[in-house]
Amino acid sequence: MWKKDFGKIQETARKTIGWIYPSYTPSEMQYEFYKKIFILQREENLKILFVRPGVSPPMEKVLDELKIPETWSQKIKPIHDDWKIPLIDMSKDPYYACNSYADSGHISLDCYRPFIRFILLHYYLDPK
Repeated sequence: MWKKDFGKIQETARKTIGWIYPSYTPSEMQYEFYKKIFILQREENLKILFVRPGVSPPMEKVLDELKIPETWSQKIKPIHDDWKIPLIDMSKDPYYACNSYADSGHISLDCYRPFIRFILLHYYLDPK
């Protein structure tokens, strides 16, 4: 079911955050697993890119208020810079827009084609 009702999406954003993040704490182990992906990429000589998908504007607002993307980015961006692996933040990219959501945190099926097209364009056209 696609939620195109902005009010419902707005309402569920805070509930979803309240459900997911109260017990979440970043651990060094998750970043070590992240680095292992890069090690494998280098060993296998694979071309990869990472994508932070966008969420609904109300969810993005709540995440920003809690500084969740900022905290994550401060840890992840240097890893990407060191390894020279692209990281695309679709919530901030001006070349992608789709405003249809299954819920506050997930794009709807309407957005899958533009999402995949966007990723493939970056994959094939970006340097590295």
